[in-house]
Amino acid sequence: MGIAVLSGILDSITPPEGMNGTSKGSFVRPTTTPLPIAKISHRMPKKFIICVNREDSARKLQNLFNSDLVEVLCRENVRGAKAARLILLGNKPNMLEEILAEQGMKEALEGKVLITIAKGISIPQMRAWCPDTTHIVRAMPNVACEVPLGGHYI
Repeated sequence: MGIAVLSGILDSITPPEGMNGTSKGSFVRPTTTPLPIAKISHRMPKKFIICVNREDSARKLQNLFNSDLVEVLCRENVRGAKAARLILLGNKPNMLEEILAEQGMKEALEGKVLITIAKGISIPQMRAWCPDTTHIVRAMPNVACEVPLGGHYI
């Protein structure tokens, strides 16, 4: 689901393949055009970091996404969290506590916005694993996000 969410974000802020001279786009190309605000806003993200645990997943994602927009890290969650301003956790719910308990992660999350799409995990549970200064958001994408026809409830 995390790939689908990132793909939707990238598709909304980047021109369709071929229009910007890049060979790799995102996961799925919709028939819509990029958001006009992406051209004028200094607040739009310019770089995304994906953290995965398996090297084969890292290779797949490196081939899938444009490296000018997306950096893929393997087994470097803390490094990725430190470098990010906003963190989207797109992992399975049973992995959440392990990720958030990694050495150095609490410090990396200080003052950051943390969005989770993990089903069945409450904000009080997340609060127990994160520093008090972390701004926690629970989002619930629907399955249609995988074919970019879905929405999110935040």
